[in-house]
Amino acid sequence: MAIFPDQQIIVHPSAKETVKQLVMLDNPRLWSLNDPYLYRAVVVLKTDNQVADSSNTRFGMRSIRFEADKGLFVNGENVKIHGACCHQDHAGIGAAVPDDILYYRLRLLKEMGVNAYRTCHNPPAPELLDACDSLGILVLDETRLLDSGPEYLLQFSNLILRDRNHPSIFLWSIGNEESYIQTGDIGKRIAGTFIARQQQLDPTRTCTYAADVPNVFNGINEVIPIRGFNYRQFAVADYHKSHPGQPIVGTEMGSTVTTRGIYSKDTIRCYVPDQDITAPWWASRAEEWWTLCANQPWWMGGFVWTGFDYRASPRLISGRTSIRISA
Repeated sequence: MAIFPDQQIIVHPSAKETVKQLVMLDNPRLWSLNDPYLYRAVVVLKTDNQVADSSNTRFGMRSIRFEADKGLFVNGENVKIHGACCHQDHAGIGAAVPDDILYYRLRLLKEMGVNAYRTCHNPPAPELLDACDSLGILVLDETRLLDSGPEYLLQFSNLILRDRNHPSIFLWSIGNEESYIQTGDIGKRIAGTFIARQQQLDPTRTCTYAADVPNVFNGINEVIPIRGFNYRQFAVADYHKSHPGQPIVGTEMGSTVTTRGIYSKDTIRCYVPDQDITAPWWASRAEEWWTLCANQPWWMGGFVWTGFDYRASPRLISGRTSIRISA
């Protein structure tokens, strides 16, 4: 434990002051997927030698690096992302998920080989990030509604300010599948605003955007540092050839369509087999996209849709509505 001397400041009523302190750690124990070691910073505010306020923040020491031809590096070690996209809700509980359920879900994912978690498509509960910090799971932290209006830019700013001390977060996502603006000049300019704000508030990380377009380099993809692909997996290799200097991640891949406990196709009841053999036209089976990705060092990996069943995304099959139940 290190204790640092008090630093005196004068703050006038209704005024704001920013205080910067430099803390040196000799031979820090690095946070990693296999050893998620955490430190704790305790900040105490005193007035007249009496404690007026305090904060207790957990943090980790680690390095993140992206290379366009080699992928992701954590503490200098190359890491392939075996990720899962997850909604906030849990079956029978809703969106206000108890901490024990969060840990249950994350432990189960890690036992299955998952090492990264994408928050779809909104800021996660802070407790989820605490759990990922503790368990050693990387996080792609995503906001919703790519709009540079004051309210939405404030939402994005608050997300970064709230979450930037979490070592599990390795990448920010500025949005998901904004179909009407993502390939045009408006989307490009809005994305530029978000990227600038992200760099202002957290220059230690970078960002991506979950784009559901194939080999397209206009609009958001022109300015986003990390190209994110939602499906369109067969276009990724051509995109890399055209833009070899831009790192690539599969922000949303797979999306197998199944009905739990059913092992044959039933077009009358709208059932599809509970196996990795059925996918909508815009996606693929999990094995298909992973075969394309696994042996390509420049493709840093990706996030399968989805880690858990969720309540959403109706699909139309043979004139009846079927709910997508993901593996």
